[in-house]
Amino acid sequence: MKSLKEYSEKRKLEGENHEAEILYNFGRVFAHCNINSLSIFYFEKSIKLCELIILSKSQEISTLEFYKDLLSKSAMNLLSIYDNTNEIMKAMEILNKYLVVD
Repeated sequence: MKSLKEYSEKRKLEGENHEAEILYNFGRVFAHCNINSLSIFYFEKSIKLCELIILSKSQEISTLEFYKDLLSKSAMNLLSIYDNTNEIMKAMEILNKYLVVD
């Protein structure tokens, strides 16, 4: 956990808002360790923050695209966790809300 905190602090010092990316990377770490409850927590927080940033439209186009991509990656990871744990309803919710192309 100490190295995760150090990573988070380093990213925050870089000047830009990297919070959603930090949350996503924490989710990946816990998913890799098969700690689903924590990985779900961080992926969901990343998605919510990405949604807020995208809806605010206060960023440059390239930055908005970055957050749209990060939202999709977080959603794909959540979908994978729910699929692997046979939580089909939650998987379908994520699929329909974030990964269906209109």
